[in-house]
Amino acid sequence: MKAFTRILLPALFAVLSAAQAFCAGEVLYEPYPRSTTLDSAHREPLFTVQSRVPALCAYSVNEELPFDKMTPFDDREPSNMHTARLKGLNTAPGFVNRVYIKCSASEETLEMVYCFLTEKDDSLSGAALTGADSPEELLKTAGEDRLRRVSLISSAGMSREDIERIKSVNPSLVCLLETSITSAPEGLPDRYYLRDSDGGLIEASPGLYRLDMTDFEAGNYISGRIYDELLKRSFVYDGCLLMDMAMEPGEIYTDYGGVRHSPAAEKGEEAWYKGIVYALRNLRWLYPWGIVSARTSAVPEDTTLFKLLNGKGIVYSSENMTPEGFRGLLDEYNGWMNRMLQNKVVLIETAAVDRLPARLILKMKEKENDPFMIDENFGPYRFGYALSRLYDGYHTSRINEYLSFASPWFDEYGFDLGKPVSKAKYYTREEDGRYEKANVVNALGSVFDNVFRRDFEKGIVLLNGGSAPATVALEEEYQRFSSPAAPLYERYYDNEDAFSFSGPVAKKALAEGAESGAPELYFGRSCAVCPEGSWAGCAIEVPFEGDYTLKGCFPSAGEGTSVVYCDLFVNGEQQDACETAAGENKSAVLFEKVLLKPGDKIELRISADGPFGLDYVYLASEKRYNDGSSVKEITLDPFDGILLKKTEK
Repeated sequence: MKAFTRILLPALFAVLSAAQAFCAGEVLYEPYPRSTTLDSAHREPLFTVQSRVPALCAYSVNEELPFDKMTPFDDREPSNMHTARLKGLNTAPGFVNRVYIKCSASEETLEMVYCFLTEKDDSLSGAALTGADSPEELLKTAGEDRLRRVSLISSAGMSREDIERIKSVNPSLVCLLETSITSAPEGLPDRYYLRDSDGGLIEASPGLYRLDMTDFEAGNYISGRIYDELLKRSFVYDGCLLMDMAMEPGEIYTDYGGVRHSPAAEKGEEAWYKGIVYALRNLRWLYPWGIVSARTSAVPEDTTLFKLLNGKGIVYSSENMTPEGFRGLLDEYNGWMNRMLQNKVVLIETAAVDRLPARLILKMKEKENDPFMIDENFGPYRFGYALSRLYDGYHTSRINEYLSFASPWFDEYGFDLGKPVSKAKYYTREEDGRYEKANVVNALGSVFDNVFRRDFEKGIVLLNGGSAPATVALEEEYQRFSSPAAPLYERYYDNEDAFSFSGPVAKKALAEGAESGAPELYFGRSCAVCPEGSWAGCAIEVPFEGDYTLKGCFPSAGEGTSVVYCDLFVNGEQQDACETAAGENKSAVLFEKVLLKPGDKIELRISADGPFGLDYVYLASEKRYNDGSSVKEITLDPFDGILLKKTEK
């Protein structure tokens, strides 16, 4: 470690930008800590600075004073090394403290900038809205009332003034700067970049190109660049969210358009890992107490990253969730939470990329939602959010890694549970199959079953991480929240496995209007192309009697088709029929508030006036999941959760 340190600092000093290189003058140099973010454990940080000639030093806070009016450093006699405990800093989050340092041997003034971290407010929702580029976009997503319930935001583009505007609405917001530790703009030394098999740069996102992290000088550069981005905003951000911290070179194999590449020179996983760690060490030397969170691989075998990071993005895909996968998710969560630095920011990121309809992705991309809201496929988001509420994490939506826009609003974010009053608990199954007794759990790897609970001041959170429905008996009556958004029952019927076809079917795997090479935007990742004169049929099942709405998505299948015909049959008799436009890569309402019953033979038949595309059909009940009803016992579907409030007495 000593040899590593001797290499690190000189190389770092050679590369850091002018904005923060030495903070040095003719006499004073090497201050520490440099301008940075402070936390509650460093309200009076120990400050050191060196002088090139023996001298006495003094400082003042938030007002530049003459030397003889300043607070003297600890040293009583002139020396080259000076130490002081900085007192009188304003610890209000977002306040910019300016500390002025002078010495008796010179008239120069060294100015340092310090801000304090935002203290997490446990009474807020734990919701994290990511990807907003402006206050206007964020306010469009949430609105002021909703923004007051949000716990964290992240952005790559907002200025200090933008963040101050947002925090005037919600002073308790934790704010992270979205950035990259493995990519940078063009114009750097050639060897800093990772090359594809043809020798070209690999575009990670618009204007940013993959760095070769096995080159330590590239690591020096990128750590200094991240620090500079925080510094130029006067540390109004509480830290940074590293969006693409791949721990192995094999994880970086695509460019922004999704095109696969093979690096021309492979230096091995160990060299790559050391380069990532090296860059993080540099960043931590510059920025020791702020939040450094990362989207990265699972729990590392060694503990190095736990000493460098205090934030982690954990992405889960509802499509691939199993009880074993759920246990792995918990182990990953706890592996990071139990061993990371303080000021922890763990993001549970619901990734429904493969199961999210093209209609919703494109709707968000075109900013048609006002405000943005999830309005289909609620289950995965409800599960991810309930999981984050079980512990002290945050929840966000990872819609699609190739399309950038603000996270959507999810109704549960507005449900007020107050502060947690217990740790997470797990239920044990009773002989009658119900879950009744909740036990406090500390090490989640030792739990017996996958049904969980956490108590709050104003209610509880329940979560079923198993593959079968779970009925939970409650000790007293609770009440569902009220929300018009989520249906009590919803289901997608995909062209890949839910339909029968009267003729040959082709498959199309790239949505209309998608960027070339980007992942497919179809639900289930394909679209059926049905020939002219054919039809597609789907058997519909419902769990309870009631009114239902059916939607369908019928993308373009070529020229000459304008109308899609839909016929609904119940017990062999046609109950309803409709027509809708062909060639739309967005879903359309087919039948609204149709009365359906369990046990009936329900069939939907689709045809057109020419070749037609068939992506999916979506079924949703008119009954709501959060309908305000009182419950003493509740059944949770597999991989689902719910927030319940205490009954008003």
